[in-house]
Amino acid sequence: MSRQIRLNAFDMNCVGHQSPGLWAHPRDRSWQYKDLEYWTDLAKILERGKFDGLFIADVLGIYDVYRGNGEAAIRQATQVPVNDPLQLIPP
Repeated sequence: MSRQIRLNAFDMNCVGHQSPGLWAHPRDRSWQYKDLEYWTDLAKILERGKFDGLFIADVLGIYDVYRGNGEAAIRQATQVPVNDPLQLIPP
């Protein structure tokens, strides 16, 4: 019996999430996260790659684990602001 692998992409509705420095790559488009075309292009790429899904991360609030408060996250714009992913998904 063979087992099937499931491929799922992970993204976040902000300029960068878990890949610091990737924005400097010449082909990076993460700064376009506010444009619908960014997300439709990503969906097309994932479909061509036979991906099963796309997980769009969501965060309620800011990260406050560094020094016990959110000051550094706000000052450095670390995943701030994060837009509501439901705005990307049609009804």
